[in-house]
Amino acid sequence: MWVSGMFAWIELVQSNPAYSDNLQRIVDGKMGREDFIDVVSDILDSNEKDKMRRRSNFELAMNAVGYMP
Repeated sequence: MWVSGMFAWIELVQSNPAYSDNLQRIVDGKMGREDFIDVVSDILDSNEKDKMRRRSNFELAMNAVGYMP
């Protein structure tokens, strides 16, 4: 399942121009974390429950690596 998830990430998310553009915006400080992860959720065509869970997990991951803008 993990390999399938990585393949989906590469094929669906990383190849999408919206991802690259918004990744640069978050790195430059021109976009908030919640807005960024919402773009990813939209690329993955997530429902509202998945979007909320993804936001929560993204915050946990960002805090775990010490990213505090």
